[in-house]
Amino acid sequence: MPQFYKKVILNPCCKIFAEHSFVTVNSISIRRLVTPAKHILISNLYFSIPNDLIKKALKDIGLQLASPLSFLKAGIPEDEFGHIISFRRQVYVIPPTENLKIQTSVVISFKNIDYRIFISSDKIECFICKQPGHVASRCPNTIQNTSCAP
Repeated sequence: MPQFYKKVILNPCCKIFAEHSFVTVNSISIRRLVTPAKHILISNLYFSIPNDLIKKALKDIGLQLASPLSFLKAGIPEDEFGHIISFRRQVYVIPPTENLKIQTSVVISFKNIDYRIFISSDKIECFICKQPGHVASRCPNTIQNTSCAP
């Protein structure tokens, strides 16, 4: 039995893995070469909120974690402030379906206090119309207020 198999025909494999994430043929396990993981950012997170609580909230909305949660730095360019982290964390997740719309916010409770955390992808997306490719300040779907102030 050969050690390595060459993928000759792409389309049948894509059709199979679109329906099944894991296939066993003659006791040989086969899975996708590339996992369809998506990068998401989680914001409005206080430092005291543990990662386990965030992981549970993500699993509750149907996301499977593909990487550990990690803190993001605040992005201050001076070297003496480079260690400061922001109120955001990042993670790669595997959604249950390819076209899943990720929920934009989740309320979690920690020490009898409710916190609303915000979930976003790394794609540019408008907060007004939720369409990709532009930001809210340049949204074509907003009505400009042209009335004069008294």
